[in-house]
Amino acid sequence: MTMQLSPRDLDLIRDVATFKYLDSHQLKRRFFPTSTHQNATRRLRDLASTETTDPFLSRLWYYPRPTLSPMGGHPIAVFIFTSKNKQHLRQYLEGAHRADIYARDFAHLLTTDPISPVATPDIWHELAISDFFLALTGATDTTNTLGFWERTSPFSKDIKTTLTITRTNRRTKKSETAYRHFNPDAVFLLSDHKHNPHFYIVEYDNNTHSTERIKQKYESFIGFSTQKRFPDLIRHYKNKYLLDIPDPKTTPVYFLTVAANPNNDHKRRNDLLLHSLPYNWNQQLLFASITDCTRDTILTPIWLRGNEYHKHAEKHLDKIATQPPHPALQLQLISTILNDSNRMPRVQLLH
Repeated sequence: MTMQLSPRDLDLIRDVATFKYLDSHQLKRRFFPTSTHQNATRRLRDLASTETTDPFLSRLWYYPRPTLSPMGGHPIAVFIFTSKNKQHLRQYLEGAHRADIYARDFAHLLTTDPISPVATPDIWHELAISDFFLALTGATDTTNTLGFWERTSPFSKDIKTTLTITRTNRRTKKSETAYRHFNPDAVFLLSDHKHNPHFYIVEYDNNTHSTERIKQKYESFIGFSTQKRFPDLIRHYKNKYLLDIPDPKTTPVYFLTVAANPNNDHKRRNDLLLHSLPYNWNQQLLFASITDCTRDTILTPIWLRGNEYHKHAEKHLDKIATQPPHPALQLQLISTILNDSNRMPRVQLLH
């Protein structure tokens, strides 16, 4: 016997399809805020069950980071919406004389069909991107308008580009040609209260990349910008989502790096900011920890930039450089300064 779907079930399935990866804790907070985790997972298990019928959702399993796990060493279910799930949902809604709901809410949604098992670090990465957009789409600041958002991880045919750039070899100080892949994790458009659009590129850093790999991401963004490729990309999304963007050529573009923060010390965010400073793109490169990106804070001043670093924090760090302490203590002092909003002011997205 086919289970009956409630309006909440349909909303939940649509969110899984939209966000691509959502785990049981994210879904519990969103759809079962007053229920116990056990009651929430019971309904999620029913929606993904293969025992009596084709499922409406599919499950993956992962082990969370030890410092973040609310369930100890137990695996946590991650839900995705596959092609088979979509086919079954269509059959169910058409059989229930609700084909209009499928056509309106689900027909256009893309499916998630992993061709091989998804590694745990990759799941951490995808869930963090979902966390970011759960916060952004639920933000409480009503003076701003979210025009669209789109996950482009792990890759997107609309945006993936290989660039030829000229860079300075930091060892030889000579110019050299290099290739960079511009393939960010997500994009979105946010307009301020005067309806001025701002275009954002999002990169989530899971604290797994080397310094050189991080610098390559900055160089790909800078190369994409200096080669004046953003107007065409913004025009593409303007047409795709029927957006009100008066002139893609003058729409400001920003690169957001969102960092993992497993120890709640913002060390990774601070390191990424410091690595970006030699490029002197102090207005457009912004940094935050994922733990600071909540629906109540994501549109508030939580973002670090090189601009504020040079105007405020640098003078405090110069004092350390004149009388450098032990390297370990020096890093601790630098982090303390960058974590102090009085010495390192933050900015908000629409600044």
